[in-house]
Amino acid sequence: MNYIKVMKRNLTMKKVVFLFMACCAMAMSLMSCHKDAELTPEQEKTIAVRKLYYERVLGQWYYEEQGETTYYYVAYNFKPKGQLETHEKVAVRKRINGGATATYSDWEVKTDTIIKGKWGLGWKEEYGEMYLSTSEEDGKGHSVVQLHCLEYVNQNELVLKYFGTGNETMLFKRGTSKPSI
Repeated sequence: MNYIKVMKRNLTMKKVVFLFMACCAMAMSLMSCHKDAELTPEQEKTIAVRKLYYERVLGQWYYEEQGETTYYYVAYNFKPKGQLETHEKVAVRKRINGGATATYSDWEVKTDTIIKGKWGLGWKEEYGEMYLSTSEEDGKGHSVVQLHCLEYVNQNELVLKYFGTGNETMLFKRGTSKPSI
């Protein structure tokens, strides 16, 4: 009788091992059939742009432009992991008529803000161009995203063209600067 019990126990154990191995084989076959989604051409180009330009863009950049009656300053601090800090200042003044030489009123600062947000790099297929995106958080849980055409970047210069401004480009210089006004 003991022999029959041992045989039944061995047979039960063989069934358990067989079922376990069958489940493992089925799970492995299901996993090997799973195929990663193929990337679109835009996604492939975005990955390439990020690999090429991420390290070059990191750091601090500034742009300053002064006309007779307008002043514009923007400084970006592109931090790791897509963190961004933007300092923007806008000032205006009036031209006062009279006399042989032009005179102007004092500068009136319209905007002088430091904004936290995010930045990223990519490829926009519909424009056929690389982009640098910046976003600002409005304090209400929303973000405003701007796409800038990334024309060129090297060790000392970053050239951006803002979508929607025609062919107007902005040459940013690497480093820190304070607004001159």
